Amino acid sequence: MDFTLLPYGAYVAFAFSCILFGGLAYRQILDGLDLRATKSGEDLESYISASGVFYAMVASLIVVLIGYFAYTSSKPSIWLYALPLIGLAQLVQLCMRLYFQRLRVRTHAIVVRYVLRSGARVIPYDNIRDVEFDRRTLWTQVTIATMHDEQATFRIFRASEHSFRRRVYTLSGIVASTQTE
Repeated sequence: MDFTLLPYGAYVAFAFSCILFGGLAYRQILDGLDLRATKSGEDLESYISASGVFYAMVASLIVVLIGYFAYTSSKPSIWLYALPLIGLAQLVQLCMRLYFQRLRVRTHAIVVRYVLRSGARVIPYDNIRDVEFDRRTLWTQVTIATMHDEQATFRIFRASEHSFRRRVYTLSGIVASTQTE
């Protein structure tokens, strides 16, 4: 490892991370304004995407492996030293997006927000026809069907299943069905 090139690689990674976090802040402001316009009420509970957390953990392992190979390379370069740091900044951005885009149970509707897609899907409690819980190995997949024959699918941790089921029943009166793998 050449410590004389590391500060330059860190500077390049810093420039990339400024762009990444600027985009994240911009997207968060737009999402917040869109959510406010839906008039879905106040947050009662929120749930982080279980599959998103799993993918973030896999991405963490990949960033560590890339960092190991980049910093033990026999031919160091600024870009090679910047690559793991850029990956780390991207990973932090992804984790922040996971936190910002969590599923929200609100007073008037359920708001489904996906991590990699913009916008929100608002499902008023009056429009819910059916809620189905499909227990998988690492998480529970929840599918909400509406009166307009639309579906919204998302994944929550199995530990959160009971509280989500209770909230949906309390707010909509719908009894959810359960399937097990």
